[in-house]
Amino acid sequence: MGEQLKQLFQNLPDIVPSAGLAGMVFRRIQKEEAEKLRRQLWFSRLAALASVAAAALAIMTFGNELVHSEFAKMLSLSFSDLNIIAGNWGDYLQSLMETFPTLTVIGLLIPLFALFISASSYASLNEHRHKYI
Repeated sequence: MGEQLKQLFQNLPDIVPSAGLAGMVFRRIQKEEAEKLRRQLWFSRLAALASVAAAALAIMTFGNELVHSEFAKMLSLSFSDLNIIAGNWGDYLQSLMETFPTLTVIGLLIPLFALFISASSYASLNEHRHKYI
C-alpha cells in the first residue's frame, strides 16, 4: 500500500499557480487591513464619545457633591472666620482633608483617564490611516 501511494503522488502533475494570484492575495490582505483599521477607528471614536459623556456626568456629579458636602461648608469658613482659622490652622486643614469627597474625585478621574486612552488610540490609528485608506 505504501509503494502505491508514493507512486501515485509522484505521478501527479505539478500545480502551477496563475500569474496574477500573488497580486490578488496581496490586494485582499491590504483590503482586510484597511477594514480592520476602519473598525478600530470607529471603536476608538465611540470610546472617546462615551468617555466624554461619562466625564461630563462625573463633572456634574462632582460639582453637586462638592457644593453639598461638608468640605464646602468648611472651606467657606476660611472666608468668614479667618481669625479663628488662623489660630487653629492645623485642625482646620485636617478637617478639610477628612471631608474632601475623595470617591467623587476618583469617579471623575476614571472617565478622564479613559478619554485620554481612547484619544491616544485614535491618534496612533490615525497615523496609520494613510497607508490603507
